[in-house]
Amino acid sequence: MTAAGAKVTPSQKESSPTWKKVVGGVLLALGIITFFLAQSTLWVSNNFFNENQFVGTVEQVLTTEESRQAISSTIVHSALQNNPVAEQLIGKQLTALVNGLLGSDIAGQVFDRVAHRTYAYITSSNQQDIAINLTSIKDPLSTLVTIVEKTGRDVQFDPSNIPDSITLVEADSVPDVSQYIRIMLFASGILWFATIASFAAYIYLYRNKWVRSVYVVGWSIVGVCLVALLSGPFVPPAIASLVNLIEIRGVVENLAIAFIEPFKVQLLSTAVIAAAVMLIVSLRNVIRTGVVKLVNLFK
Repeated sequence: MTAAGAKVTPSQKESSPTWKKVVGGVLLALGIITFFLAQSTLWVSNNFFNENQFVGTVEQVLTTEESRQAISSTIVHSALQNNPVAEQLIGKQLTALVNGLLGSDIAGQVFDRVAHRTYAYITSSNQQDIAINLTSIKDPLSTLVTIVEKTGRDVQFDPSNIPDSITLVEADSVPDVSQYIRIMLFASGILWFATIASFAAYIYLYRNKWVRSVYVVGWSIVGVCLVALLSGPFVPPAIASLVNLIEIRGVVENLAIAFIEPFKVQLLSTAVIAAAVMLIVSLRNVIRTGVVKLVNLFK
């Protein structure tokens, strides 16, 4: 309270009570946190619990030249690990042969099984090794090895040394996150409601300066999206480092990049929408004037 007759300075008129600042800060922080979590649940739902989408993404990555080359190198190394002379002499040729087989229709079912096993690994608490079953390509691979040996190479190689499977990710190498993912999906509606309610309450709290409040909320959303987008490139290498096989880490990193890409698009779209809303608010008087003139033209 000011003394009778005392003048109230502009700064006193514009300043908000302490409680209002605290409540506003809490609402804004709550909205930011729940907004990011809600965006995450939407991404998880669309990409990890949509089996067709998930399997398609995994198969698309595994069938690239880079992935097939890494898997082929791993297969050949496992087959010739007890025969370093053979690996040195014909390792490159065998890798090229295996790579060719993995790019053929013969390996289609192999990658399909890997994709479905990966889906089960992510979404189930009963995790099992993610492995490539090589039984369907062992016979043609053995034939190709025999052809290579007949070219005059003095190399003793037993095709039975070709492993029946190659483990890409061991069951206990990555923490079980399936329960946390399911909890996030269950709380998805709550998170979106909390986000909208928090931001709406913040704008209502400062309704006397609602334009400024809309800008604060809008820039908060844009800021969260930008921070997440800038942090994205650091995630795939961290995930790949959990894999024991060094040769396969590139494949896992590419898988992580493929799954993060939709999240980047989602965040970028949200940031654009938030920026568009702020632009509309800033041009509200111009828009209102234009609408009035347009209405008058038809009278």
